[in-house]
Amino acid sequence: MWAVLTLWRLLVAVLGSVSGGHHSARSVQTEHLYPDRTQLSPVTLLRSGLLILGPANHAPIKQGCVLFNSTILRVGECLKLPKSGLPEPTNEFEVPVAMPGFWDVHTHYGGTYCSKLNVGTNSKFPSGYAPSKYVAFACAVQMLRETLCAGVTSVREMGGLYGQELHQLATSGLYPSPNFHYAGKFIGMTGGHTDEQYLPVTITRNDRDDMYEGVGALCDGVADCVRKTREQLRKRADVIKVMTSGGVLSAFDSPYDQQLSVEEVSAIVQEARRARRVVAAHAHGAPGIASAIASGVHTIEHGSCMNESLAISAKRARMVHVPTITICQTFNKSARPPEYDPLEWAKGVAILESNTNAVKVSIRVGLTIATGTDCPGNCAQVAQEAVSLHSLGMSELGAIESLTANGPLSLGALGMAPKSGRLAVGYDADIIGLSTSPLGNLSVLTDGGRISHIWKGGGLFKGPGRQVCDDAATNRPWEVEAFMPMPPEW
Repeated sequence: MWAVLTLWRLLVAVLGSVSGGHHSARSVQTEHLYPDRTQLSPVTLLRSGLLILGPANHAPIKQGCVLFNSTILRVGECLKLPKSGLPEPTNEFEVPVAMPGFWDVHTHYGGTYCSKLNVGTNSKFPSGYAPSKYVAFACAVQMLRETLCAGVTSVREMGGLYGQELHQLATSGLYPSPNFHYAGKFIGMTGGHTDEQYLPVTITRNDRDDMYEGVGALCDGVADCVRKTREQLRKRADVIKVMTSGGVLSAFDSPYDQQLSVEEVSAIVQEARRARRVVAAHAHGAPGIASAIASGVHTIEHGSCMNESLAISAKRARMVHVPTITICQTFNKSARPPEYDPLEWAKGVAILESNTNAVKVSIRVGLTIATGTDCPGNCAQVAQEAVSLHSLGMSELGAIESLTANGPLSLGALGMAPKSGRLAVGYDADIIGLSTSPLGNLSVLTDGGRISHIWKGGGLFKGPGRQVCDDAATNRPWEVEAFMPMPPEW
């Protein structure tokens, strides 16, 4: 880990591109280049023509004000805020619309989405081995910046090589990043969705050989699964992820089959709970969903075959559904793209319709939904998830709630969830300013050009005088093929 961080510090020192190129190597190692929660932010007064608070049952406030430093000190109608007893603001801003920053609760920062990563000599580096890992890490760090510049102020990474390292980098202030919560390696059975099925099992079962490191942790039997859970807790993972069904993009298994036994998953849940962590379950098929519910898992990732009975049971258990509509819709094409092999494509097309129906069921039943993309192509498009939820029957404010206030719920109520996702006193000052209201047109949220200001922990990352997001790819609207019903069918 330290070798990777040292490499990145050297890269920042040499390139210095995102900060204008004026920082020496010494200043990079001794100063915070970007605002973060390790320093108390200055007091800011934000005036807005419309405040969208986050929770769906809280009506937006016209002519509202937010006073904040690292956390929100006051929020409400400007004329009704007290005139005394409050600190004097150092900065004042005015925006047409303000709302909480977005949450993407199902991401993967594996460093595979940089266009130059797989060309020339880089294409000769086998995945999972050095030096490919170091190149990919630099790409993952760049994607963190682009994610933040899309208005995403918090993420929950659901498995990857670099979770622990990226978390430390995100909290250090060395580089702009969303608040970073992570699962470590995802836990599953030998031969299942966790397993890299084309590699020798002697490598994947041990998680690594002398040079290779995979993203999964294989376990077979209760004792082995408890050990793998403890290994993720040793990495200070914020949440534990398990595979209770097969997957779409793994080589041989079926997304409809249950993986891991109820006994194995229950043991993982109990071990995680002792460390105040909840468990998230990758579950496409109904047997995998039912197993996750019976085992005490907290979030259902994908949930593509969620039916009404399962949704009601999950609601009673106060679970959260993360449908990952965005990645499922990548299979809504007339022809197979070259990046998918025939089996992956067949599985994805079959899951597509089921996933869409499952989202409609969860909305109808009232099961809590949080937005997560699974990062198809990049990790900076979670606002599209809210647009999709609305097109499938959720109210606009409900979709915004899934994008903001429901995000922390994915980390459970055992002590790991931050006070975030709401414009409310005492909550983290993770706020975005918009040039246009999204009410009546949620696609506004997908256009980084309409996000004029971004504060994280009270620190300004995008706005007048800040160049962090000036060349971010996310300043362009995300374009997607039409796959959802158009008005008036909404």
